[in-house]
Amino acid sequence: MDGTKAPSGVRELLPAILALLSKNVPIIYIEEPEAHLHPKAIRLVPRLMAYAINKLRKYIRITTHSDVLVSQINNLIAMSANPDGAKELGYDPSELIRPELVKAYWLKRAEDGDYVEVRPLKVREDGFDEVEFAEVAEDLFVERGEVYRLLEAAKKKSNK
Repeated sequence: MDGTKAPSGVRELLPAILALLSKNVPIIYIEEPEAHLHPKAIRLVPRLMAYAINKLRKYIRITTHSDVLVSQINNLIAMSANPDGAKELGYDPSELIRPELVKAYWLKRAEDGDYVEVRPLKVREDGFDEVEFAEVAEDLFVERGEVYRLLEAAKKKSNK
């Protein structure tokens, strides 16, 4: 396949995939591996990263804005406590991540806006805190409910 005709997400992620699978690259930095990928494809990225960590002894640093990526990483951490259960869900043990192998940080602009605060997140057996991502999703769901309420009210008004 001609690489110039591949989807943009594949073109952007391909160098990272090659680095993850290379035996000659011990440390990998990936900025927003979810960029231009469908959510189902985003879910596969942490599995590949876990494989690279477990089988190829890679050290991986990523930045992300993706709640899907964060949730999938947390799922892989949580499933590491029960590899047999993970197998039932279609996961190979090499695709799981033990919590002691993960460090996570939340970066947030300081109140005065002059710098970015780096807050370490505690990594537990079920993963790390996703509350900031969850709050955004919750806000969207609440707003969606309000949108439906307003649409329904407008529809009733126009039927009078």
